[in-house]
Amino acid sequence: MPYLFNKYYSSRNIIFFLGEGFLILLSLLFVDWMFKGTSLFLFDLLQYFSQALLVAIVFQLCLYFFDLYDLHEDLPMPLTATKVTQAFGVGCIALGALYYLLPAVIISTKIFWTGYFVIYALILIWRACY
Repeated sequence: MPYLFNKYYSSRNIIFFLGEGFLILLSLLFVDWMFKGTSLFLFDLLQYFSQALLVAIVFQLCLYFFDLYDLHEDLPMPLTATKVTQAFGVGCIALGALYYLLPAVIISTKIFWTGYFVIYALILIWRACY
């Protein structure tokens, strides 16, 4: 039985959480690769990975605070889409603050917004299938 901070989490919740984080991370890395090309992407892979990891952590924290990891609630898809949009909006504000404080981790606007829409679509598909 997996416990974290003295709270029980079912394996279903853990798989859902990790799968979604993996999806966010890979989506942003894929968009980086599409815009940069293979050689430039591989040259700066560590930088792109750290940027994508930061986005994944911030977005997942926002999804958590908007109660989107409570799998006992069966939300209709339009409400889920609304809550994901709100969570990502707060995530974008949080990332803006982080980018202001740590300019070394800034992602280009074109890559960020393309990645945002790819992540948003894949998260909704993931949640509908799960």
